[in-house]
Formats: sequence, structure tokens, C-alpha cells
Amino acid sequence: MIKIAENSKIFAVLPILLAFSLLVSGQAFAWTINSNFESGTVGSLAQGTSGFDYAASRTTFASGVANSGSKSAKMAWQAGDEGFSSCTGQFNFPSAVTNGGEVWARGYFYFASPWTWSSAGGGYKIIKIFRLLSNSGGMDSIFADSDGAVVLSNEPAQVQTVLNAPMDIGKWQCLEIYVKASSSSGIIRIWKNGVLVGESVGPYTLASSSNVLNGVYVMSQWNSGPSQSQTQYLDDFVITTDKPSNVDAKGNAMIGPIGWTGGGSGGTASLTAPANLKVN
Repeated sequence: MIKIAENSKIFAVLPILLAFSLLVSGQAFAWTINSNFESGTVGSLAQGTSGFDYAASRTTFASGVANSGSKSAKMAWQAGDEGFSSCTGQFNFPSAVTNGGEVWARGYFYFASPWTWSSAGGGYKIIKIFRLLSNSGGMDSIFADSDGAVVLSNEPAQVQTVLNAPMDIGKWQCLEIYVKASSSSGIIRIWKNGVLVGESVGPYTLASSSNVLNGVYVMSQWNSGPSQSQTQYLDDFVITTDKPSNVDAKGNAMIGPIGWTGGGSGGTASLTAPANLKVN
């Protein structure tokens, strides 16, 4: 009887030890968000099942323009409107990405023609496209500028790098960002259509070791607002802390475009030198 009791304790402890080992390895905290906007009612706010956790007032489910399936999210920009309360989608993370953690975020973006990147206020402006939210100290992001160039933005380290990669107009494009969250030595990578177009290795990506990444903004802010009223669509978002099995041409893990077979739309990926470097 004593042996049976002892063996029972051993078998009861084994699942606990296994669970503990998963916690230590980080696997137990891995999560993935998928959003393809297929389940929403056309014209209603693009939130809830298959949508954003929060959609602003002119961010709605739409049909007729989709990267996959039959629906997408639509943002109706108005001239001069900076967009935060109207053209924004937000995903909340199931659990925060803490110091030393990693996260990948991919989405499809369609900027419908006629489209302009110029701002109503004129001059050089920044449009905030795809942002990993921090609870404090700034965000790590993909921006566009008023010339339509992709911009790598690291607000915690106060560095913005303008990349040799233009945003496309009138067709779907796949944008992806990876961040190693670190208060000492971080990494940011940006891909367009599976091709690595920008990378920052070294500058911190969290303002302090107590900060976390806890969500994503899709669009959210157009400084001075667009110079004309225009429409964009969004589809097929994946956000994950589970290291993807796809890799780019340099061997970096990435979610990648749907149906990824390697090499990207341009063949062999290569990292181009920044066209301009801005330090704020």
C-alpha cells in the first residue's frame, strides 16, 4: 500500500514538473491572434469575431475588396482628419511581451487609388501604419512618410530610419514587423512581401526593463491628416509570440506572406541601405 501511495504521488508530480518546464521554456505563454474579417456584418464596426478588438468609427467590415475570402476591413479617411478616433484598429495581446520576449505581426494593406501620402498641413509628415504598443516609453513601428516610403521607427531609442522601400498603391501588400523586446539590446525587422527591407540590431526597444508590449495599433495617426479623402482596406492579420517556421532569405524567422515558398516577390531578399536617417 505504501508503494502504491508513493507511486501515485510520483505520477501526480510528473504533470506539474512538465508544466513547470514549459513555463521556464516560455512555450506555455506562446499565443497567436488571427483576424481575416470574414465573420462580420458589412458596414458594422470591424471588431469582435474575426475583427479587431477595437475599431474606430470609420473602420468597418467591407466586401468586394479582400486579400483572401470575400471580406476585409475598410478605413474611410477624410481630408484633414488625423484618424485616431476614426481610422484605427487595435489588437490586445492575450499576455504581455516582457523584457527579452519576441513578437511577430503581419498584415495585408491596400491603399486604394486615388491615394496620396501628402498631409493637409503640408511639409514632411509621418503616418503611423503598424505599431507594437508599449505600456510606457514609446512604440516600435512601421511608419510611412509623406513621400510614401516605409519607415522603421523605434520610439524608445528615438530613432527613425527611412527605408528604400515604397508603399504600394492600388494593390495588396504584405507588411510584417518583428521585435525583440529589450531594454538593453533589441531587434526590429521589417518585411514587405516577404523581403527584408529594414533591420535595426542593438538599440533598445523597451524604455525600461519593467515595460512591456501589450497590443498592436493598425494605422491610428496621420500627422496633420491626409490632404484628400481616400479609402484603404486591411486583411489577414497574424500576431504571434510562437516562433514561426518560415524564414526569409537571410534565415530570419518570419510569418511571411500567405503561401510563402521562400525568396519573396523579388526573388532573393537583400537588405538595402537606408535612404535617410532621422534621429528625433
